[in-house]
Amino acid sequence: MNKLRIFSAVLFILSIGLSYFLYIKIQEPIEEAKRIAMIESRVIDKLKFIRDVQKEYILQNNKYCRSWDTLQMFVNEGKKVITQTKEYVITMSYGADTSIFRVDTLGIFYLKDSVFNSTNYPGINISEISRIPFSGKTFEIFADRIDRSGVMVDVFEVKDVAPVNPVRKKNNNEKALKIGSRVDVTTSGNWE
Repeated sequence: MNKLRIFSAVLFILSIGLSYFLYIKIQEPIEEAKRIAMIESRVIDKLKFIRDVQKEYILQNNKYCRSWDTLQMFVNEGKKVITQTKEYVITMSYGADTSIFRVDTLGIFYLKDSVFNSTNYPGINISEISRIPFSGKTFEIFADRIDRSGVMVDVFEVKDVAPVNPVRKKNNNEKALKIGSRVDVTTSGNWE
């Protein structure tokens, strides 16, 4: 009887240890997946911010920015002009109509205070626009003009050079998170 109790106690302790071991082995990949998802979410938010800055930059400069310093300076010191256009239609003496457009400037404001502020982009630090969240490395940036069917078009690409997801690391970061393209006219991200 005494041996049976000892055997039962040892078996009970082994079953608790095995249960704990299995729990840890099941929980580790789940926690790692959550960690990767959280990091990728922050990287995607940063890439969306960079895309919006590039869209505003091309509106004002007729090309995409290819330098992090210039892009950061654009966000900090860039201005946007609010205008109002009115059209006046005048009938000429010979019966034809002509239009006169009048453009009035309503105001000028800094991009940093109105468009790219912390309300619109919470958690984005403009001074670290080029930094990949949680890695400290710098996004790879590319901007140029390419020939698409005889038409010169502007393109840009911003890519995460240090993906945390093992799937994205395969084949020399082939599936790394990025926005834009070096060869196509797009501002979409590859996660969309």
